[in-house]
Amino acid sequence: AITKPKYALTIDDARMLIAKLFNQLKDNQSAAKFVGMDREGEGLDRIIGSVNQTYAGKELYKTVEEKAAHLLYFVIKDHPLIDGNKRSGSLLFIHYLAQNGLLFRETGERTINDNTIVALALLISQSNPSDKEIMILNKSRYIWHS
Repeated sequence: AITKPKYALTIDDARMLIAKLFNQLKDNQSAAKFVGMDREGEGLDRIIGSVNQTYAGKELYKTVEEKAAHLLYFVIKDHPLIDGNKRSGSLLFIHYLAQNGLLFRETGERTINDNTIVALALLISQSNPSDKEIMILNKSRYIWHS
């Protein structure tokens, strides 16, 4: 089933989630000094804007699955942060799916487990940018069929 978004990720939500994650990592001394810091000052803003983008009054990415897949891809591939792009992209991906009711099945089991998210993040980071549409299509289909 194709799912219409109920929740739109905002830049404030994204910044708050990333800050919370990296404060926890710093407490555990597992984060580098620059993890979670915005590289350009507006890189993350542009990504959130592109995921929520409209054209002629219609959303460019219409479904939760498309938006989530693009969000994960853009944060990892576009490197808006000095460090921690894979972790941040994965966090925002999970948060977006959860807020839109797609992270858990009716049984309470997660639709996408931690190992799969790690594999997707690594696959995206190593992928050729010319394969973007294939990567996003595969992630979208995975979410649809989970």
